[in-house]
Amino acid sequence: MIYYLLLAKDDKVSIESDFVRNPHLPSVTNHITSIVRVNKQISDEALPILYSSQVFRIGNGFRSRHPDDDALKMFIKTVRPHLIASITSLDFNASLDMGLAWFLPGFGLPPLFSGNLAYASSFRSMCQQILKNMTGLKSVTISFGAWGRSINALRMFSRTATVSGFAASIRLLMKLPRLNQIELVDCNILGFQLLLDKLVSGGPGLPGTGSCTVVPISVSDGHPGGLLMTTYLLSW
Repeated sequence: MIYYLLLAKDDKVSIESDFVRNPHLPSVTNHITSIVRVNKQISDEALPILYSSQVFRIGNGFRSRHPDDDALKMFIKTVRPHLIASITSLDFNASLDMGLAWFLPGFGLPPLFSGNLAYASSFRSMCQQILKNMTGLKSVTISFGAWGRSINALRMFSRTATVSGFAASIRLLMKLPRLNQIELVDCNILGFQLLLDKLVSGGPGLPGTGSCTVVPISVSDGHPGGLLMTTYLLSW
């Protein structure tokens, strides 16, 4: 009980690519973690409680233009396997990197296109690592949005291979033994319903994990102002 009172906090623990501090110490200020340094026995007793009681967040959200799988790889390589396996709650992002198709001065903003394959590949890599190493997960939240979260950058979601690739990656997570639902957050991605339909209907290339359902559970204001973030619950 003492370990839990000291170590369990509401703040999320960030796993970032510039993560150079002791991985046992969360990057938030209100954690009292000095107890894990007292001796080996207390460290062995306290660390599983720290890891199992916190929400871990991969990356720094949509502020980064770089895929977050490198940060996750570094974290898994640095932390002892049994502590990785004790993590129960995880948040991460599916960043859709946008590019400019063309630009002509005087004709307003250029159209945007999506489909940077590095991001789809990074997302799949993260799902594979999570499936292999974080076997204790009970709660997963995935937020879909474009880098920078600009209003214009949130208008496009590839309607072909990108949707199928993300759906297949999410289906990998559905194989986790203690997980039976995933929260999917739509940060104003046009065509997001296509992904939800793909997850429910299955289809060629998707790992078979049985039938599943998707229902909206909340709508909240996002950033910048005027955008809505819709959360769906995927269950199976």
